[in-house]
Amino acid sequence: MNTIKKIEGKKYALNNSYFKNRKHNYPDTILDIVKYKKQFGELPFDCTAFNWLYEAMIERQKRHGVQNSQYLTPEKTAAQIAELTNNFLPKDNLVLDACCGTGQLTKCLLLNNLNVIGFDNDPDMVEICKLSYPQAKFELYDFRDKESGRYYDLIVSNPPHEQKDIISFFGWLSSALSDEGRAVLLIPKDYMNKERPKMLVEYLKRFDMLHREDILEPFYHTKWICEVCIVGLTEAYRDERLNKQKINEKNQIIKEPNLKENRLMEAEKVFLVGIDQISPNPENSRKKFNQEELNELAHSIKEHGLLHPITLRGKGDGYEIVNGERRYRAFKLNGETQIPAIIREYTDEQILEITLVENINRENLTSIEESDAYQKLMDVRGYSIEDICYKSGKNESYIRKRLRLQRLIDEFRNLLEKDDIMLGIGIETAKYSKTIQKQIYKEYFSHEENNWKELGLKDFTERIEKLYTNDLSKFNFEKSECEKCQFNTAFYELFPEKSGRCTNNTCLQEKKSKFTINFCKVVSEKYPEISVCIAPYDKMNDTVNNDMKEIGVDIRTMKAEEYPEKPLPPVQNSYKSDQEYKAALEEYTIEEMSFYKEMEELEEKEKSGKIKKVIYVGDNNPGIRYVEVIKGKDLNPLENLQKQDQENKTAATRNAAKEVSSLLQNSEINNGQLSVFEDELLIFMMLDYLDKKYFPAFGYTDEKKDVLTADEKYKIIKTLTAEQKALVYRNFLIKNLINHTGHNLRMMLLIEFSKQHFKEKTMDIMRKHTDIYNQKYQKIQKQLETLKDKAEKAVPAI
Repeated sequence: MNTIKKIEGKKYALNNSYFKNRKHNYPDTILDIVKYKKQFGELPFDCTAFNWLYEAMIERQKRHGVQNSQYLTPEKTAAQIAELTNNFLPKDNLVLDACCGTGQLTKCLLLNNLNVIGFDNDPDMVEICKLSYPQAKFELYDFRDKESGRYYDLIVSNPPHEQKDIISFFGWLSSALSDEGRAVLLIPKDYMNKERPKMLVEYLKRFDMLHREDILEPFYHTKWICEVCIVGLTEAYRDERLNKQKINEKNQIIKEPNLKENRLMEAEKVFLVGIDQISPNPENSRKKFNQEELNELAHSIKEHGLLHPITLRGKGDGYEIVNGERRYRAFKLNGETQIPAIIREYTDEQILEITLVENINRENLTSIEESDAYQKLMDVRGYSIEDICYKSGKNESYIRKRLRLQRLIDEFRNLLEKDDIMLGIGIETAKYSKTIQKQIYKEYFSHEENNWKELGLKDFTERIEKLYTNDLSKFNFEKSECEKCQFNTAFYELFPEKSGRCTNNTCLQEKKSKFTINFCKVVSEKYPEISVCIAPYDKMNDTVNNDMKEIGVDIRTMKAEEYPEKPLPPVQNSYKSDQEYKAALEEYTIEEMSFYKEMEELEEKEKSGKIKKVIYVGDNNPGIRYVEVIKGKDLNPLENLQKQDQENKTAATRNAAKEVSSLLQNSEINNGQLSVFEDELLIFMMLDYLDKKYFPAFGYTDEKKDVLTADEKYKIIKTLTAEQKALVYRNFLIKNLINHTGHNLRMMLLIEFSKQHFKEKTMDIMRKHTDIYNQKYQKIQKQLETLKDKAEKAVPAI
């Protein structure tokens, strides 16, 4: 970085001028500006704002096209958060400012006489805080995908609000908060009520919501609508964490004596483990390792050493690789006998998840390996598409296309694995049924003549659509209307041999949807135990989806396999000679025997409970398919139906509430007198603000209780006395008047309210501050009189 020099000459105004017009030697980064201020005692721009650092960051973000960041905590909100910490002061007054940014929260916490330590993953932000607040301590630290090395009794944070980062933050927070600790967080409004993705919900279950309130001022130039929440760990999660610690301590005692300690890194010990004690993970999605790349890695490790240790878990008498198999193989190539490693305890399911997630983020994973990894995450770990998007950083379209490759027959999978066809052709082919895929492969990929391997994606798509799309014979719905339709190609043929091809896709989709809905309704009524499903790579038609809900059919997402299709016997007059017909008949006999054998095997699997029938609705036609029953995943039929009923009930309430919310927002409410129910509802909402010191007045005497549950609040409003009602109202008034001081009228209303209940004490307070004001007033009057005398003396005589 260049040496900072004092600016000579014109200073530009901060707003809309400085970052646009500054000269090349003027400080540009926020860190450089802070250093300039530290060195020269002035700013390199003109700025009258009280918080110049906040304003400078906003302006610089705007110049770089950032309009919707919540990087900075507004001044009043930072003070609001600091004030809330007074309710949870730890013995040593130590507070952790997680994701400290430019120190908005730090400043207010220090003014609140707290001992502050903070961290951020941006080196500039850490350095800014060190320069601005030398009385606090700051470290460079990235919380993502980590667990904390120690516990804290009090944590405050305005964490990143982007989904991937905030999910990681809640995972880290659950490992950093002590059993009785509290976290005061600035997060998107209602974020603690999220129902997806799965990983976020799992993390949020670890926390109890103790308090929430709106922020005192909105974020500057952002879309975020936020609130301040106070959370603590649930008792269930504290017990779970304690049991895990005991297991880890027990295993550590067993493992440590046989290992040579190498060094410490981020609160985890790194050991030198014998190469002969380590075995690869058989669940690793990556099956192929490029030898040239391994040689390069081995050479790099020999020259520069190993930058990151591998991760192992105990397995039998040795260890199994969790991640780092390439580094392990490179060490073996170098002839090393030991490798640095971190040793952790993982279950088989955790290992599978970690291995899959790590590998799907590798660039050199083949598309088939990637597809298999996604499918395994769904089958074994119960991931949704949204969960995989979060874990992989890929968008939904990308994931669905890779999952679609699961539909490919083995012949096309092999072509794709060997790079004989491009990925786009594989994805396009996977849209079609296995029967059609086999036909395409046999006609255009299994021999050298007329081979489509070298076709571009556009040509391939056009040919396959022309041959296999919208062929009416492929659809099972009633086609009598189609025979006389002008959009049917057969309508214009004198002697049509087939049903023809439909050129009106809208009409085709309507007929297909109607047939699908009726088919599912009939089969579901006859066989209520059969699930209706679509594959993860399919998107349900909105019409079908809505109509299914109306008739009470629940659609699940799962991978379903087709039953084998019975082969059709050859027609003799289709062959040029008896010899060709005889050969075709022999081939048909073999295919028929294979079909019956495969059907027998599937029937046996169904009887033994290894597979079960489902209705599949994601293809051209709804039909019966089967899915594999995974042990430990499926509930027994009774539990499954009960769970499904509960999910249906919750979904119905959620969807109804969503529509009702829209109705209320878009309609004008009547101005009649409040009903009894509305009055109770108002009190129900006010109870969110009830101070815990008043809990005993409502029958809740547990000192550890910090918040009322929804059921408890409902019970209160149904048995409320006049005295209790007055207490709720007055507590609500106090909370809101106190939290919104600053406006002169509000302050006067607060004082008048206090006079009604504590007249003498309030008047004493008012007299004290009036006396202070009068003293200051007298001083100002004297100064005004002095200035007036000077002005009169300065006027020349006429």
